[in-house]
Amino acid sequence: MSITIEKGSKSYPPSNIQVLLCKDSVVLGEVNGYSVNMEYSEVDGSECYEEIYDLIERYPQVLDENGKPRISEIYQSDIVKSFRGQGFGVDMYIEFMLRCWAENSKGKPFILIPNGCNLDMEGNNSEDSIRVWESLSRKFPSSGKSYSTCIAVLRKPSSSKMAQRVASRHIARLDIKFVETDDFTNTNSTHSIEIVNNKVKLYRDVVGFIEGKFGNHTLEELYEYACSEDILALYELWAIDAEWHDEIPVFEVLESSVDEEYRSKKLGLQMYKELANLAREESRTPMFFIPNYCNTRSTTPSALRVWKSLTKSNAPTSSGDVVLMVDRKLR
Repeated sequence: MSITIEKGSKSYPPSNIQVLLCKDSVVLGEVNGYSVNMEYSEVDGSECYEEIYDLIERYPQVLDENGKPRISEIYQSDIVKSFRGQGFGVDMYIEFMLRCWAENSKGKPFILIPNGCNLDMEGNNSEDSIRVWESLSRKFPSSGKSYSTCIAVLRKPSSSKMAQRVASRHIARLDIKFVETDDFTNTNSTHSIEIVNNKVKLYRDVVGFIEGKFGNHTLEELYEYACSEDILALYELWAIDAEWHDEIPVFEVLESSVDEEYRSKKLGLQMYKELANLAREESRTPMFFIPNYCNTRSTTPSALRVWKSLTKSNAPTSSGDVVLMVDRKLR
């Protein structure tokens, strides 16, 4: 018999969201939470006001058009003791976040807080729930620790592993669109593309995104990149024809993600191409398109596979994991 995550029916408070962990008809665990209706100035009344203000300062997109913070609170969670420590708690919390994204914030960034923050619903966190929050803090932008861990949900979370098995059966029927956006996760980003599932009409169903920064650099600055050998090899080949002079355009990918159930569908590769083509419009001269390990941090194995595909299809103007966009579009 399989274990599933189900939608609960509890409806108080009015914005309550209930997530159940079930085996057959038996409930093994549950998570309850709701959307907190509060003004910016009322954050001071929370035990976690410092953490909430920190996330608002770092990610102002969690404020609505009137300057009110979008906040959801998990005020109660529990799971049968024999099923703890198996990842079900994290799965339930992520399912709760997905429903908050769809039903409460309507596809807009929000802050998720634990009941230890004591806004409207009194409560405290158990040691088991604290471990779940700490696990989530490694997956999402966060502030605080232990009972006061707060999380910024800036994009639609990836589905839990149990939900992925169901969703994968429907992907072939999806209506996918690549959309330019200025909703950045990284404050250094200048361009961003989202993968949007057009089949969902109630809110913006973002199933993947990529973003990065465009800038002009001197030749001396290019020597500082970790992939400088590949950049300079291309520079030597194209320097005369490119007419760069003292302004060499570089676009660096900073962040990227595709929901797990949408991977291996060539969506990631197309997403990178869409971003590169968008950034290339900024430059009169050929532009270097580079992965983030060249300058800021490491690149994931899945992202590196995309770079290998890009450089292979653009072989005449690539070296290592660096692509020189001589033309306006990537192949």
